[in-house]
Amino acid sequence: ALIYADLFEQVPKQHFKEIGRLTKLTGAKASIHGPIERGISDLAGFEQGRWSELNRRDAERKISYFIDRAHDLDEKGNTPINFHINTNIEGEHWRKLNDEELANLKQQSSKMNEHEREVIRPYIERGEIMERMGIVDLETGQYQSIPSEIKHYPGGDVYLTPERRLNALNESQWDQDRLRIFEYQRQKAMVEERKSRLATQLLPYEYGERHHVLSDPERKQREALRQQVESLNSHVSELDKHIHVGLNDLYHRFSYLPKEEKPKVESFFKQIEKDYSKLETEKREFESRLNALKDSKDTEKKVRIISEYEGRIEEQNREQDSLLQSRLNSVGQPGSSNIPVPAKFIPTNTLAKEKTVDTVSNAIYDSYKKYREYTPIITIENYWYNRTLGTASELKDVIEKSRDKFIDKLVKNEGMSKETAKKTAEKLIGVTWDVGHINMMRSGGYDEKKILAETKEIGPYVKQLHITDNFGFNDSHLPPGMGNAPIKQEIEELKKQGFKFEKGNLIVEAGGWFPQFNENPHPYAMEYFNSPLYTYKAQPNWYNIWETQGPYSLGYGDILP
Repeated sequence: ALIYADLFEQVPKQHFKEIGRLTKLTGAKASIHGPIERGISDLAGFEQGRWSELNRRDAERKISYFIDRAHDLDEKGNTPINFHINTNIEGEHWRKLNDEELANLKQQSSKMNEHEREVIRPYIERGEIMERMGIVDLETGQYQSIPSEIKHYPGGDVYLTPERRLNALNESQWDQDRLRIFEYQRQKAMVEERKSRLATQLLPYEYGERHHVLSDPERKQREALRQQVESLNSHVSELDKHIHVGLNDLYHRFSYLPKEEKPKVESFFKQIEKDYSKLETEKREFESRLNALKDSKDTEKKVRIISEYEGRIEEQNREQDSLLQSRLNSVGQPGSSNIPVPAKFIPTNTLAKEKTVDTVSNAIYDSYKKYREYTPIITIENYWYNRTLGTASELKDVIEKSRDKFIDKLVKNEGMSKETAKKTAEKLIGVTWDVGHINMMRSGGYDEKKILAETKEIGPYVKQLHITDNFGFNDSHLPPGMGNAPIKQEIEELKKQGFKFEKGNLIVEAGGWFPQFNENPHPYAMEYFNSPLYTYKAQPNWYNIWETQGPYSLGYGDILP
């Protein structure tokens, strides 16, 4: 049942067991549609426009609970339990261009320079554009959508694809964070210089205090200078904390880089720390020399060392700024370091794929440890094509990676052979293909040919089929044949890809019909499929008998035959 998670949890486990007994009495096959809203994040961990690992782990635990309920339906079988691949988070929003739009795009391209034409050429060749793309801030989890746009600049038109906007956003964020550290360095240098000047002014007063020759006004002046120095020391300490945190945040940002880049980043930051440590060591040596002269009567020597210290402080601060700027400015620039700008923002599809794989593989393994050969089957259902992981290729990739991760767990933790683990993973992780959901590609200008191509690609992974109809713009859940979804053509394509039609793996989802028309949708579904009236597949068929009147067993009559 497709209900809210909190309502699902109000169903006692005895009810699931009773449903299981009824299926055995009637010869039916039961499956479960997992909750999709209110009380559960999506499989990746998105909830209310924000992602977090805590959300994902919470979803994983709840999914394990739903799998337990599926097991209650049939403790000696493999009950399928279905979850949507996404909720309401935008992925890649592609749109098919009509002839006029394609001609306009070609015309705009002709006015661009060669570089811009190279950017726009792939879209012209495909005849489609990515209008928007969902991205997520890896540090805050906040989601946003970035559009494509053609900008009119004095030097010519520029096509800002979502990918280019994303790269620019990451580069801009990196520059802002880097410059913030430089600003702290600049402020610290100014404070250090002022503190050195005050230390010079304070020196005669300290000497006079030790020899008890200060007048009352001079003592007050000494105390005022000491307080100013202490205040500046506190300020320097605060700035050092900001610099330390900033550098560590930048270091953490590099954890988002691909694995192959991380060794290079590690040596890069070790060099920064080495540069910084060397200068700080030298500064502490000067301070030790000053402390050693604290009780000395050689005022001339003190003044000389303080003057030397002041000059070196200024030089050190400039060196620190220069070294940091040199190291960090090399990020994202061609050269010896060749380190790319770390991505604080990434596409929602990228994050959703990685995290959905974690959730599915962990949940099915947790279930397998409890139920072994009677583990329920997880099927992942395609949802709207322009939301996260909404296309056949993306869904296929999630299934393959989830199976691979599950296989690794079985081999490593259960001592299972690779071949047996592969068969187990293929049995327990698959796809529910919803023909109504994929038909919503029509809202992006796509036709039946594209929908059938998507069906063909996902075919080998499909374990369950949801039959519902619409006109491509809303998930209307009409009975089959009442919209424009190419349902029969998709079924034929799935047969070619090896999908076997067995009891319980073809489900009519036409619940949108009843609230509007107050009428049972299933006779319309049986009419669409030319179903026979009787189980032994003899005449008459449903389409030519269900509206006739007659005695029991001859027609629709007063009861459902």
